[in-house]
Amino acid sequence: MVQIERLQVEDIPGLVGLSDEVGWDYNRQELLTVFKTGIIFGCKKEGQLIACAAIIPYDLQRVVSIGMVIVHPKYRGMGLGKKVTTACVQSVNLTQSTVILVATEEGRVLYEKLGFKMVQSIYKYTHTISESLNVQSSLHTFPYQDKYFHEIVSLDEKAFGDRREGFLRERIKQSEKSVVIVDEAGKVTGYALLIHTPNNAIIGPVVSENHSQAVALIQEQLVNLTGNVRIDLMNSNHEVTQFLKGVGFEQVTQPPLMVLGRGVLSERNNQLVALASQAFG
Repeated sequence: MVQIERLQVEDIPGLVGLSDEVGWDYNRQELLTVFKTGIIFGCKKEGQLIACAAIIPYDLQRVVSIGMVIVHPKYRGMGLGKKVTTACVQSVNLTQSTVILVATEEGRVLYEKLGFKMVQSIYKYTHTISESLNVQSSLHTFPYQDKYFHEIVSLDEKAFGDRREGFLRERIKQSEKSVVIVDEAGKVTGYALLIHTPNNAIIGPVVSENHSQAVALIQEQLVNLTGNVRIDLMNSNHEVTQFLKGVGFEQVTQPPLMVLGRGVLSERNNQLVALASQAFG
């Protein structure tokens, strides 16, 4: 019988290999962020990692995110996806926390059997940019500085439904480009991060007070950016999607956002425009 174990940083090469097997693009830097902010469970056979899943409990544990649910193609149909996902779920208190995940269509049936319910769709947009786009931010943005950090954390908490100070600290360190919008009083009203994986540049999270600010933040992230770019939108807001389509992005999938638990998932106020994608939230 294959046993579930909590993985360690030393397992990163196996996790990268498992990700490559299914065409995903987790790299060492991304996995270090997950290890620093969450837990990764896995199954091994003869020393080879054959399945994994990760869970990130945020600071107040009102919301926890599951992601990176991967089973090696040779070992599918053995219930390993259920085992690693169940290990993640059992690591939190479902009377206090709401577990969220973005499901693949193949995994949706599994999650429904575990009690997850779909609450909305995520809209995944991609674009392969061969030459720098001619975009100019409609609003003035500023490069991230440490003095903005606690305001970003507070803004993000209102949008996401939990405090993510630990996650955001690591994500900003990982980010290649972090930008903010600041109002006349010097208050941060929006932020956007950009990370690179082996296959994509990923824009997210994007949090802002309104969608015009979201467009401006995305525009700034696109400046001088080439190659494969991905952004996962929380909703199909017309202003944001029209901008993305106008510069060449296409919607490629519409996976379900699913939840489990008796904790209260706060009503989002549309300030969370785009997910972090790779790091689940």
